[in-house]
Amino acid sequence: AVVSTQSGHYGRGRKTRKQRKVLLLHDSQMNGFIAESFSSGFKVEKKKVGSFTDLNGKHMRDVIKEPEVDCYILQLGVNDYRYNDRHVNKAVKDAKEAIDTLLSSSSAKIVVSLPTPTP
Repeated sequence: AVVSTQSGHYGRGRKTRKQRKVLLLHDSQMNGFIAESFSSGFKVEKKKVGSFTDLNGKHMRDVIKEPEVDCYILQLGVNDYRYNDRHVNKAVKDAKEAIDTLLSSSSAKIVVSLPTPTP
């Protein structure tokens, strides 16, 4: 969206872009993420949800109620494998359920960051 603002003595209009709201849904791996380090074109808000399983079970209602989200970033998955000996099929099912719920509940874009195994 473009917003017109008045500036200067002569009333010349200047167009500025509205910041897009990004909701970062994350696990403990992103606790130290500094939202202000993201591009200035985005207003990033963080919500720690722990895992896809927790997002579906405890947090989805609050996430969907968030006003005017332009993009969800899902930085989850590690805890879906790390704890409770979850089977890979259950983790994939929970991730798919969360993504499907967000897609059916919002017109926001969704970015999914997959866990990358590292030594």
